[in-house]
Amino acid sequence: NYLTNIVGAAFGEVGEGYEAMKAAAAGATDYENLKLIHKISWLMLYGNLGPLMGLFGTVTGMVMAFTQIAQSVGSPSPQDLAMGIFTALVTTIWGLLVSMPALGGFFFYKIKVQRLCFELSSVASEIVDRFKPVAKGK
Repeated sequence: NYLTNIVGAAFGEVGEGYEAMKAAAAGATDYENLKLIHKISWLMLYGNLGPLMGLFGTVTGMVMAFTQIAQSVGSPSPQDLAMGIFTALVTTIWGLLVSMPALGGFFFYKIKVQRLCFELSSVASEIVDRFKPVAKGK
């Protein structure tokens, strides 16, 4: 798990001294943090793709509406334009419905992951600090 991977990396350098242990723990901490963030990064992907999907649909709907205007003889009726506008609005709604919960969920879990990383890093640091050399005469 997170904590044992950090402490294990530090213990792997015990023969090299405290500074090497501390450096190994720092490297392992960065790696473990990255692994946790990676697990929730798909939420950010959906959050960012949602508006783009909505924009794509909006542009497609507007192209449909303007194509109808270009192909009509005389003034097009509102019914002629309705399908393109409907497509534009529905895809915008769906894009936002995907994006908003995904981004909200990502930041909710990101805060939890950051708090967990901070707490476990502190515990690992306390364990590694037990190997800090004591100054002579103390």
